[in-house]
Amino acid sequence: MAATIWGLDIRDAGVVLVFLVVILGIGFVSSRSVRKEADLYLGGRRLGRWLQFFLNFGNSTDSTGAVTVSTAVYQNGAGGIWFGFQTLFITPFFWFIQPWWRRARVVTMGDLFVERFNSERLASAYAVFNIFMALFTMGMGNFYAFKVTQAMMVKPVAEYSAADRKQVAEYQEYRGLESRIAGGELGVRGSERFKYLDDLRKRGELESVVSYVKAVPFYLAYSGVVGIYIVLGGLRAAAVTDAVQGLLILVMSVLLIPIGLRRIGGFSGLHTLVPADLFRVTSDLTWYAVVAITFASLVQIVGLLHNMSTAGSARDEKTARFGMISGGFMKRLVLIAWMLCGLIGIAVLKGRVSDADHVWGSLSRELLGPGLFGLMLSGMLLGHMPSVGVYAVSVAGLATRNLYEPVVRGRSDRHYLCAGRWAIAGVLIVSVIFALCMSDVVSAYTDLVTFNTFFGAAIFLLLFWRRLTGRAILMGLVVWIGVMGVVPRVLPLASGFRQAHSLLVESPGGAVFFDEVVRIHPEDPGSALEGIGRFNVEDYSLYLVSVPVERFSAGQMIAVRWGFDGLFPFLLLIGFSLVTGPVELERGDRFFARMRTPVAANPEMDRSEVELSEREPGRFDDRKIWRGSDWQFCRWSVGDVLGFCGCWVIVGGILWVLWVVLRVG
Repeated sequence: MAATIWGLDIRDAGVVLVFLVVILGIGFVSSRSVRKEADLYLGGRRLGRWLQFFLNFGNSTDSTGAVTVSTAVYQNGAGGIWFGFQTLFITPFFWFIQPWWRRARVVTMGDLFVERFNSERLASAYAVFNIFMALFTMGMGNFYAFKVTQAMMVKPVAEYSAADRKQVAEYQEYRGLESRIAGGELGVRGSERFKYLDDLRKRGELESVVSYVKAVPFYLAYSGVVGIYIVLGGLRAAAVTDAVQGLLILVMSVLLIPIGLRRIGGFSGLHTLVPADLFRVTSDLTWYAVVAITFASLVQIVGLLHNMSTAGSARDEKTARFGMISGGFMKRLVLIAWMLCGLIGIAVLKGRVSDADHVWGSLSRELLGPGLFGLMLSGMLLGHMPSVGVYAVSVAGLATRNLYEPVVRGRSDRHYLCAGRWAIAGVLIVSVIFALCMSDVVSAYTDLVTFNTFFGAAIFLLLFWRRLTGRAILMGLVVWIGVMGVVPRVLPLASGFRQAHSLLVESPGGAVFFDEVVRIHPEDPGSALEGIGRFNVEDYSLYLVSVPVERFSAGQMIAVRWGFDGLFPFLLLIGFSLVTGPVELERGDRFFARMRTPVAANPEMDRSEVELSEREPGRFDDRKIWRGSDWQFCRWSVGDVLGFCGCWVIVGGILWVLWVVLRVG
């Protein structure tokens, strides 16, 4: 019998160790090219096509996405793919979006507010908000990595404590009662024992396995490795490790499929073991829910703090486009593989997993032998590290350039470079705290996207609406944080609020105003009810104006939430701008002229072109659609039309691949 370390075969541990050494070595080698801030944050703006491809593919397709998609598919069937696949319809828009960041010619997204409004205060507000959101993102990603590692490194039954045995036994009892309900014994659903165990499940207190991996030690060790190579090598280290990660992602995304299909008798066996309705790609996510999710996701993507790190680091506009479009479409194909793994998980695991977030790890443990299991674990752990690195670099750039430098002025480049490296270390430490606050991957992903739409709307209007004002952004931000941040998460902390009878409404789609409605004391049959999780401001807002949300299906509630979160920030910003006076419109004209100036072949020519545009702000006004309007949209070139339409042809091809995969067998 092979030796083990914390439940991990010694051969698998060796594979993981080899990849760790490679990742750290990349950091040491990349450190030689980091001499100033632009090197640390943007790789010196010298990244070519293939590094751009891997940087964008790795940043958007880190291994934790496998957990998100497989979790959603395990819970909802093939329709769960839309938690990640809705970005398929966003990808063509990157044909236009990526050149924005390269043409901006700034280091961080916060710098846009300085260039557009001459406002360090706005840049600092963006920095503070997005540093929080980035820490949330990093925490969520670390949480994914922890979940899958936890499911892959489990204790043998012989090492269980009494508490471990009790927890696993109660989970098995719960699944047994569920089977009886599925078999037609409907009275079981009303039994007090089932209600008690079901409440424990909703609270995350039932587990099917016990793991060696504990949260705090895992997060500290994981962040420590990322910190070493990113502090040394900056964005270039992240880009190079993304190349290694990209290969690992592709391997791990298909590794489970042939082995799993062989176990269950191929695609025909998959269709036999998985109910037919779980192969529908709509599921609870109706077409209008997908449209709402796509819209809100597109809005929030515009405001992401790492946009400048990815596209802004490209050698030119064409390179930025190539990197994002090719990396983005490759991700969509990988999502189909992850969806198929989720369906295989339903067939192989058959309800034996207590926590859907453990599906990927449990399936890997079930199907993979020594060596392959180590490769999968390496892919899950190291496949997320470059993404964490990109965020850490972006956050450090914001913290240093838009918070630290305006206060500590006049220091040397070396001083600010050192400050940026310390900021990276601090960011990684704080992200551990955020990871410890996560409890569910799907709800965490939804929170992240919907809350981040405000600055997506703000930056879109900053780029295309001359009438937008800095004061409107600050006023809107205060309202947004209160309505979408404080109310949904803080008010439910008060027992009187979460137990208010008027808020414990349930519809055919589930709880309306909370994530779940459960008994306060699961063991007490007469216990009162309370809401747990997020308070859904979107549904409650409609309820206040007499919309019958209590009759909404799950798909309708999803559409309402995402649609509200995508539209509301635009209404705030446009409304506040119209009641506040515009300032420095001439500065805005120079900004728009620079944004219409294509990036030249070399830095010297580019500086000359930008200076000419700033001296003559009307230089490219003939390209505007509405020349006398505050809107700055420009006519498309032939290349724009061909590129955008070509992207939609690829979208159609990927949808065809999805259709074929779901119908084989």
